[in-house]
Amino acid sequence: MNKLITDAVRGRACGRAWRLRWGLTGLLLLVAVLGPTSRAVAADGLRELTRYSSRYYTIHTNLLRTEAVSYGAHMDLVFASYAKRLRTLRGKKQDRQNLYLLRTHADYIKTLQDIGLNGTGTGGVFFWAGQRSGLATWVEGRPRGRTLAVLQHEGFHQFARARLGDQLPIWVNEGLAEYFEHSIVVAGKLRSGIVDADRLAIVQRAIERDTAFPFGQLLNRTHTQWNRAVSSGDAKAGLQYAQSWSIVHFLAHGDNGRYEGAFNRYLIGLSKGEGHTQAFSKAFGSEDTAPFAKRWRAFIETAEPDNFSEAVNRVQFLAAGMRATGGDAGWPDSLETLRQRMTERGFRLTYNGDGGRQTLKASDPKWYGYLDDAGQEQPFELRVAESSPSSPERQGAADLPPTLVAAGLNPPVHLTWTRDADGALKAEVTYGEVSRRRR
Repeated sequence: MNKLITDAVRGRACGRAWRLRWGLTGLLLLVAVLGPTSRAVAADGLRELTRYSSRYYTIHTNLLRTEAVSYGAHMDLVFASYAKRLRTLRGKKQDRQNLYLLRTHADYIKTLQDIGLNGTGTGGVFFWAGQRSGLATWVEGRPRGRTLAVLQHEGFHQFARARLGDQLPIWVNEGLAEYFEHSIVVAGKLRSGIVDADRLAIVQRAIERDTAFPFGQLLNRTHTQWNRAVSSGDAKAGLQYAQSWSIVHFLAHGDNGRYEGAFNRYLIGLSKGEGHTQAFSKAFGSEDTAPFAKRWRAFIETAEPDNFSEAVNRVQFLAAGMRATGGDAGWPDSLETLRQRMTERGFRLTYNGDGGRQTLKASDPKWYGYLDDAGQEQPFELRVAESSPSSPERQGAADLPPTLVAAGLNPPVHLTWTRDADGALKAEVTYGEVSRRRR
């Protein structure tokens, strides 16, 4: 998915690893039963944190229990998916991982300060220092899906380090983290392998312009080289992430899964302590990466964005436009009204992505439709919000913006609205049938 409001900061702080990734994937709310709770008071006035135990995480939070439960359940699904993808790797059995879920950005900054980190400018981190490590982010002031995308990406780094230490080369560590970042939950299961349009375009453009990293160079890239490219503002810093994702995606899904076995053998070799060259040679039968690169290139050149990815990207753009152009005029009662308002007011979004600074304009007709499962362009459905006595969040929903639906996808994509305790609008993307009166 295009990252409509994206910033990325990667590097090291206070001698500990830290990294940020903001995403925009919307995900279905899950429910789980967490274990016993205990309380610990953070230093210097941060309000009391509650500690919960999910299956795989110890959650330190000042969220309400229902919120913490849903995040814990989601991350348990994600953890199980990490374990399944890396099931062939040797490594130590993992204890519960620390997950710090803070309500506000200020809480997040203060918690990191107590740990010894400067979180200024970051949207989420995985940190470690000796035996102490954790995954941290906050939830208020941004869509739930963005928080989950951060957790899914950084959570993989946490999982990989806990199981394997620093044995994964950075290309595969970051490539797998990017692979999991845009996973979505459908019918209680994590669906991975989503092809993000923005990342795919970056790689395809690099191939077309002959600026892609030579395989030998990228696969042997050190952490120092990688981080130097990021911190120096190298124009190809984003490409190293996108191209690494594309290689992982190719190995997992290319030619109907033909290379997954070799990829697993490569990972097994790394888990045994073999270096990249030795593990690659054993897994793929040669140290020569040229044949491998040729197959990858042919696969990526013909790859297409995932329809879910594109639909989510487009409804989120429309949600931003709806919020910005609603005002005293009231919410639009049709897709055409929404289009007219956004176009007449010259609505646009500018963001910094892996491909550089880009501007999205409401005048582009693509934003008002999506590709269905048959590959046909369809308009979004605009459905007027209704109150629901059985749902506190839906009570008084007459003042909420309308829902946007991509009904031609299986399952359908929905963008719905609620208000938080302070009355602020919250847009969320979910998957599956949602009953709403159409207008």
